[in-house]
Amino acid sequence: MTRAAPTNSPAAAWHGRLRASGYVSWRRCALLATLLWAAVLWFCVPHGIGTSWRECDTQAIARNFCLDGFDPMRPRVDWRGDTDGAVECEFPLYELAIGAVIAVLGDVEWPGRLLSLASMVVGALALHRLLERRAGPESAVAGLVVFLGAGSPILLAVRVMPDATSFAAGMLGLLVFEHYLRTGRGKLLWLATALVALSGLQKPLALQLGT
Repeated sequence: MTRAAPTNSPAAAWHGRLRASGYVSWRRCALLATLLWAAVLWFCVPHGIGTSWRECDTQAIARNFCLDGFDPMRPRVDWRGDTDGAVECEFPLYELAIGAVIAVLGDVEWPGRLLSLASMVVGALALHRLLERRAGPESAVAGLVVFLGAGSPILLAVRVMPDATSFAAGMLGLLVFEHYLRTGRGKLLWLATALVALSGLQKPLALQLGT
């Protein structure tokens, strides 16, 4: 039988303060709003890459990992002419993840979109926690709703591109760094650095988060 944590433990005290201040309820509202937003995008926005050349290239790189080998240092595109198709690009972590699914399920387009949507959900919730620390629970939910209603999150959440993954890693990095500032734990600093670096590997502009 699992024993309950002592009522005077730090964890119980922290949870009690959260509940007493209304943080738990507001966090549930943030989670429900984000999941509802994600469901609307998934079911209401038509699937398929269409004519977006950036999405086509991203999907092609993922597919070619299955055809030419999973070598992250040599991503390959379709417009290769008489070359092997190797192309300069950001570190293809996003494409590698899609390629791993394609290798199992075949040449489908939805894994990239699902990864983008899940990344935006994670990034949005991390942003909510950052806002919560700065402005309180009510203002954090308001800020989250404003963010989710903006054009860029909606666009990036339904596109087969690595931008949403970069955003998620960057927001998580900032959230972990904020924990480091409060606790002084060195491991959190290393983790925050790794997350921001991962964000920058997906999109170099994200490195401004570390400045």
